[in-house]
Amino acid sequence: MNITIPDDIAISLMNQIARALSQAAQQPVDGNIRSRLIEYLQEQPRGTVITHGGLKERFNCSTSHVSNALLQAKKIGFVEMTKRGLWQRI
Repeated sequence: MNITIPDDIAISLMNQIARALSQAAQQPVDGNIRSRLIEYLQEQPRGTVITHGGLKERFNCSTSHVSNALLQAKKIGFVEMTKRGLWQRI
């Protein structure tokens, strides 16, 4: 059984698939996010203020990944929370 799809619909579907693949390629692998975030935090000069939202945008990852990485960095002693959403490199 053959189905014919009009060209404009086929092109639209191909563009949607290309966008979805592009977005998926930009998402970091879950196991690697925490280490990349902590490495970034280590590279920041002492006293640098870091925002939760800024890290989320920079690494294109979920809020929970950023929160987990910041808590891990706090345990290690790289950052401290100054107030909600703001962290400082120590």
